[in-house]
Amino acid sequence: MRNVNSSPTVIECTFGGNSAGSEGGGMRNYYSSPTVIECTFSWNSAGSEGGGINFFWSSNPTLNNCIFYRNSSRKGGGMFNDNSHPTLNGCTFIENWAPWGGGMENYIQSSPTLNNCTFSGNSASTNGGGMSLDRLCNPTLNNCTFSGNSAGEGGGGMSLIYQCAPTLNNCTFIENWAPRGGGLMNDAVCDPTLNNCTFSGNSAGEGGGGMCIIHDSYSTLNNCILWGNSAPIGPEIYGRNATVAYSNVKGGWPGTGNIDDDPLFANTANYDFHLTWASPCRNTGNNSVVTESYDFEGDPRIHDGTVDMGSDEFHLHLYSIGDAILGSSIDVKVVGTPGTSPLTLGLGSGIQDPPQGTPYGELWLLLPVLKQIPMPDIGTDGLSVLNGTIPVSWLSGEQYPFQALAGSELTNLMVLTVE
Repeated sequence: MRNVNSSPTVIECTFGGNSAGSEGGGMRNYYSSPTVIECTFSWNSAGSEGGGINFFWSSNPTLNNCIFYRNSSRKGGGMFNDNSHPTLNGCTFIENWAPWGGGMENYIQSSPTLNNCTFSGNSASTNGGGMSLDRLCNPTLNNCTFSGNSAGEGGGGMSLIYQCAPTLNNCTFIENWAPRGGGLMNDAVCDPTLNNCTFSGNSAGEGGGGMCIIHDSYSTLNNCILWGNSAPIGPEIYGRNATVAYSNVKGGWPGTGNIDDDPLFANTANYDFHLTWASPCRNTGNNSVVTESYDFEGDPRIHDGTVDMGSDEFHLHLYSIGDAILGSSIDVKVVGTPGTSPLTLGLGSGIQDPPQGTPYGELWLLLPVLKQIPMPDIGTDGLSVLNGTIPVSWLSGEQYPFQALAGSELTNLMVLTVE
């Protein structure tokens, strides 16, 4: 599709296996602002810019719940923006590739707004495996996740090049890799602001497992967690031009309200970076820098009076440890406040779509509940643990959704897929 001075509405369409010699393998937009809803862009390619989609010169579209999968280009494998300001809500970029900006490339005064977007498994042979910003780009990212992205030179998760100043709120960087700046590389007079972000499990071959700050660049971090990242030098942060406050940085960092303590994530082995009740990051942030009312998953951002550090605000949370194999043992755990009772685990027959608004944000409520299972009260360690066995009567390959209820508070949805 090629749009020139036009703004169509495109709903539930698939752009697959298309190619362009220059720009916009799946869709190219020139002075156009389409509305694109629940569309999929997969296996598209472009010789120059925007394998999946391209927005050029004052194209300010809205994209809701779109998927970009295995698109490729010279710049912006999934999406390329040039002098454009798209708004993306709930979009996913998976395994896209480009030399610059595997998932997304923003170029010359492009400042998109991204809400609840995910960048996973994207790669770039130079900079910005998940996303690249180049020249005067100042996007805003709220509640976004960068996981498992990689780059050949810098910024496995995100790369900033030349006078870019993005704002990131409640964003999470997990297991991204690059020689410099596994999570984020800040290069050439860039000045990002990060509020309530979490960096964990990122790695760099040279410096800055979590974040690399070089060439007259600066970074401002508030209420952030950088823990468990790795690099030969500066495993959490490489470069001294960082103003850090009310944050938890492994190895320590100068600044008001900073700590150096194990954040006690719920289950790092299963990539669960929720805070537990005993976490030193609870109620230790700075409320004055909080601009978002909800955390990365829709829970109220300030709980118990003082904001928590990191992308998660401590609330009741459900997860499991063990493989969902017929007849196998599995532990179901609820993270919550000690002494909370009664606690009930509910097995549902399906997932309600769309999610329903509750006082605790949008939750995927189960309708109807087939079975209610009592759980032990939450102990002094902040955990309730129920050991069970996957019934042999369950069907292999089926999904079984659970939520827990303590008083009037619901946990997140947990879905067990039987192997």
